[in-house]
Amino acid sequence: MPKLALNGFSMYYETYGSGQPLVFIPGALGTGRTDFEHQISWFSQNHQVIAVDPRGYGESRPPERDYPLGFYQRDAEDVLALMTALGYRVARNAPYAGGYTTEHYGRPGRKVHALQIELSRALYFDETALKPTAGMVRLKADLARLFAALAAHDWSGL
Repeated sequence: MPKLALNGFSMYYETYGSGQPLVFIPGALGTGRTDFEHQISWFSQNHQVIAVDPRGYGESRPPERDYPLGFYQRDAEDVLALMTALGYRVARNAPYAGGYTTEHYGRPGRKVHALQIELSRALYFDETALKPTAGMVRLKADLARLFAALAAHDWSGL
């Protein structure tokens, strides 16, 4: 799978499936493939899944992983650069809420992990008519399956 030179390093990524893109970004020291093995096979049935190894993870080394102040912000900038280079129109939260939320509430050393899921409102809502679209039914079903899978998973090894 390819590597793309950006922001002073080469980012490794893998793509699976086709359709609306979903980007999978691993957490603590994992890789796009290892952290999301089961999700990739499920979501790639209906979406293009792009699983990345952020700077210093997996195949995106060198450099080695470091954790300067604001490293979540840097990771977000790297993924934004990757998706832009791959030809996607990319919008970004400012400030990067996902990084703040997971960094603020997650305490992996205490076995408290945080997950934030952000979705494009265009998947389920018509902003001109101010009403849900047919995508709302699919989104509800997809989220129900995702939450059921998360609830059924054995997290004791974290």
